[in-house]
Amino acid sequence: MSIDYESHAVTPWRTFPNPSGRAGIDGIGPELSNGDIVVPDSPNGVVWRVSGDGKTATQIASGMVRPVGAAIDAAERIYVADEGGAVWVLDPARRRFATLPTPMMCS
Repeated sequence: MSIDYESHAVTPWRTFPNPSGRAGIDGIGPELSNGDIVVPDSPNGVVWRVSGDGKTATQIASGMVRPVGAAIDAAERIYVADEGGAVWVLDPARRRFATLPTPMMCS
């Protein structure tokens, strides 16, 4: 959703279909220097680069288990945390940056 700071109007920013039936997108960001936003599409296992106005989306990575967060470094390389136990770096091809243990649920 997008919120206009002056009018406080709430409008859809971008819609991402979720045919999987699993939980939806966990979060968006970061914002790149040109105003594009990185969107890890958690249920579909892909990552999008979306224009700041939400009108244009380009898939920039696929083949992940459940991408849940992203970060960028000073060179604007994109790092994606995947619940499948990896951190991927997109520079520009997807490659494993680190392997992480799968989180365990504690009760």
